[in-house]
Amino acid sequence: MHFKRNEAFRYQFKQPLQAKIHLEKQNTCDISILDVSPKGMKFNCLVKIPLNLNIQITYKILNKSFKITGSIIWQIDYGEFYQYGALFEKNEEYQLALLTELKKLAKTKPQ
Repeated sequence: MHFKRNEAFRYQFKQPLQAKIHLEKQNTCDISILDVSPKGMKFNCLVKIPLNLNIQITYKILNKSFKITGSIIWQIDYGEFYQYGALFEKNEEYQLALLTELKKLAKTKPQ
């Protein structure tokens, strides 16, 4: 069996993680993060966001705050809310800090 060892993993939250998304022109919306990886995330939002829009997302895992920029690459309309995929700009410092916090989070959660 062949494994893709270089492919980034996704950490799926048991309960969505509350966060803020900052859109162009100073608009801010609440989002619920479903999963996150060093290169992107999947989240729900009540507001329709255009594809390829530049965004900044702020959130917290345990006691560590994160702020990352990227763009919306896909969208699904579920009627009452929208689900999005975001691709982050390359940021090795963010990626390392995220992996460190996710490891801590995994250790604190009962399996």
